[in-house]
Amino acid sequence: MKRILIITTGGTIACETTDKGRTPTHSGEQLTAGITGCDIAVCDLFSCDSTDITPDKWRLLCRAVKEAEGFDGIVVLHGTDTLEYTAAMLYFTCSRLGIPVIITGAMVPMSEAESDGGGNIRDAVTVACDNRFAGVYAVFAGRIISGGNLIKRHSSEKDAFRAFCGEDNGAVCDGKVTAAALAEPCEPMKLPETDKKISVIKLSPFTDNLYVPENCSGAVIESYGAGGIPVHLKESLKKLCGLMPVVITTACGGGADLQEYEVGQRALECGAEDGGKMSTACAAVKIWLE
Repeated sequence: MKRILIITTGGTIACETTDKGRTPTHSGEQLTAGITGCDIAVCDLFSCDSTDITPDKWRLLCRAVKEAEGFDGIVVLHGTDTLEYTAAMLYFTCSRLGIPVIITGAMVPMSEAESDGGGNIRDAVTVACDNRFAGVYAVFAGRIISGGNLIKRHSSEKDAFRAFCGEDNGAVCDGKVTAAALAEPCEPMKLPETDKKISVIKLSPFTDNLYVPENCSGAVIESYGAGGIPVHLKESLKKLCGLMPVVITTACGGGADLQEYEVGQRALECGAEDGGKMSTACAAVKIWLE
């Protein structure tokens, strides 16, 4: 029988509705009651809304995943708002552990009748038992998506996540797992020993400077379309690139290609890096780890 570790971190899946709104209160034992077919162990690591998750909590989670021994797979229960950031962190640090590390959550709390949480947990455990998915993947609404290629596309629909570039890596339905093109595992990166700060800037037609606090170690600029920088920000970008690594991404699925347009080549000439197929969340995590 497969042995699966469930690590809980709070999030909507663990919430009860209070007079201050939804608040995570449920334990892993409560959330996994009724899961059969494998040997389940639970680690209630911390409990918070994922909006409150910071790199300090990533360190706790990464350590818990890496130090888990004797398990065939790991499932992380997480809030959806920053799930794509945490999934990217796990992808860059834990995708070569030799077992599936699966992250999931819910759009509706387990305490409510219409919850998608129970189904997502069952699907995640099913995928965690399938060694074809050794690496880091998100499982949500039957989709299996690499942790390094994930984006939240909706704030309330149960089918809230998509692959940022390309297709899903598989699917799970009624306990059956289908594998498509599996993700390449990442060479493991180490968490920074110091408290690095990364600035994330979203361009708009109103952006008139690229201000970054002095204590930052890098910056990600989310641009438009295939990526680029407006001419009035050229000197500001050049100055910023002289101080720290700068990656240009896009909000558009399909990723950036700074060679395609003059505005993209302008960014490259200033010293910026092309984010390519990385989402903004993925690029921010990667530059934090470098």
